[in-house]
Amino acid sequence: MAGHELVAIEASRSSAFYAHRQRRAAALKDAIRCIKLIGSLSKRERALSLWRALKIARPSHIFTIGYSDELALTSLLFAKVNSVPIFFMSDSKADDQERSAWSEWIKAGLLRLFDGALVAGARHRSYFRSLGMSRPIEIGYDVIDNTFFRAQAAKLERRAPFLLRKGILPERYVICVSRLVSRKRADVALRIYAASGAPQCGVRFVLIGSGPEEAAVSETAKQLGVDNMMCHLRDVPNSIMPIFYRRSEALLLASEYDQWGLCVNEAMALGIPCVVTSRCGVAGEIVEHGKSGFVFSPGSVETAAGFLRQLLSEKALRDTMSLAATNTIDQWDLLRFSTGVATLVGGVREHEREQDGAEILNRECIWSFKSRGLGPAGRMHRTDADGRSGCDDHGHTVRRHFLSASGASRRGLE
Repeated sequence: MAGHELVAIEASRSSAFYAHRQRRAAALKDAIRCIKLIGSLSKRERALSLWRALKIARPSHIFTIGYSDELALTSLLFAKVNSVPIFFMSDSKADDQERSAWSEWIKAGLLRLFDGALVAGARHRSYFRSLGMSRPIEIGYDVIDNTFFRAQAAKLERRAPFLLRKGILPERYVICVSRLVSRKRADVALRIYAASGAPQCGVRFVLIGSGPEEAAVSETAKQLGVDNMMCHLRDVPNSIMPIFYRRSEALLLASEYDQWGLCVNEAMALGIPCVVTSRCGVAGEIVEHGKSGFVFSPGSVETAAGFLRQLLSEKALRDTMSLAATNTIDQWDLLRFSTGVATLVGGVREHEREQDGAEILNRECIWSFKSRGLGPAGRMHRTDADGRSGCDDHGHTVRRHFLSASGASRRGLE
């Protein structure tokens, strides 16, 4: 929005989940005002430090990453004490995990204190509506910089021959980009790959990611007799991730559940069809079954294997789905994020003007903000030693400040 400054409050310089550094995210932070809290603090000390930072920033609007940790709660208290509109950003949905009635009741009461939210998709909005949240909820939280991603892929294409010679990039392969934790079920993805007949066709399985399940995944590959067909890359620099997507024939995500699945955005930005479980947030949202990819029930190995087999054997189908994926993801970019933020802020300002008997917010003000392409600067790339697109969350704020506080980057890999 015209006349507003973006301020980020960084609560931690490291992540409990990822050791890699987000180079592009760091560069983007250098372009805005960033307040960094002192590291190695207790929760109480971090809350007090955040309160002081908020007093310094004097935001007119606050955006938080999530709504229930000490940072979000401190921001919420500050907002209520100082009459500042506050919004949370989230990709939680109803089927993420088993939920208890009492915790949902507490959550419902907490959510009513926020002035609105920016969430990932329709399923996520429905979840928060089911909790009784009546305030505005916009969609577009989980997006990536499609233009940047495509430009990087085109730029890296000339390096493909070198990567092929070194054996880093196979001739033909299916890609799986995931943290190696139990709920991501990389072992199931391997079983789907093995059952699809892909190994017999010379199509390899490229797994990008690391985590506590590494040994178990390697053992699964041996048991299935496909260990010689699996290429496991633990740390792929952000700068070259696009080429791994671009050269793949399909992306496979077999998560038991996933709030969203930003690796799917990345693959679709480069026209790669995706095979995902129905409990991934992207399912039915950007991955339309039979159109831009396939959707299967978690654990349904044979069903998913059939879909993958069909994709690998029918080039015409891949081409059709590739075009559909590109057209769909074009609607999910940084502009969608910034439009959501601007709409939430504009809605609050409209309400304030109406209360004062003033005219409705000038539309040019919203569009001037949208035209900047202001998006989730900290959400850039993931997987790697540098980080992987769509990844780490650094909060934002707009003002005279939009302000958002966030904790450590929460993901490098979806």
